Amino acid sequence: MRKILIFAIILTNMPEFLGYAKSPEPKWPYVMLIIIVLAVLLGLPPIVTSIRDSLASRPKEDPKQEKIVETKLYEPTKEASAPISAIGGSFIFSTGMAAGNKPIDEINEISKGQHDKLYVFTNVDGDNLRHVFVSPAGEDSADIKTSSWSYVGLYNKVPGKWEVRVVNGAGNILSRKSITILP
Repeated sequence: MRKILIFAIILTNMPEFLGYAKSPEPKWPYVMLIIIVLAVLLGLPPIVTSIRDSLASRPKEDPKQEKIVETKLYEPTKEASAPISAIGGSFIFSTGMAAGNKPIDEINEISKGQHDKLYVFTNVDGDNLRHVFVSPAGEDSADIKTSSWSYVGLYNKVPGKWEVRVVNGAGNILSRKSITILP
């Protein structure tokens, strides 16, 4: 009842309050303030009650209890028993890519002086495939998520015999192939 009385008093004094006759000062901020106050008075108590109830029903955690978080460490990849030809795919190194994401040639070695990128095309069944480029020293140089092709820049690659592995989401090596990078 009290809210309705306040609302009626505000409505009866609104034209005078807005100053239709004399005041050049804008009154819209005051009107917005009144609307916000009314919204708070009429709508906020149920919201506050529902928030309080939901917080009260939430189970409380003991701050002294240690939280144990399981982490899965990276495990070395396991080789698949079948070669890529048995899996039903292909593995091609190329110096470029034509329309339709097709290799323009098939190479076994590439010169850094003549080309700036090495393209790898694979047609292997599997989910979450990656091309892993392994340096002549045996270190992973690049690990690229792919579905069928990828490329690496040759500018920072050490000359020598490199290996590219096709690895699936489970970490299994589906295939590997070597290429020689010349200076």
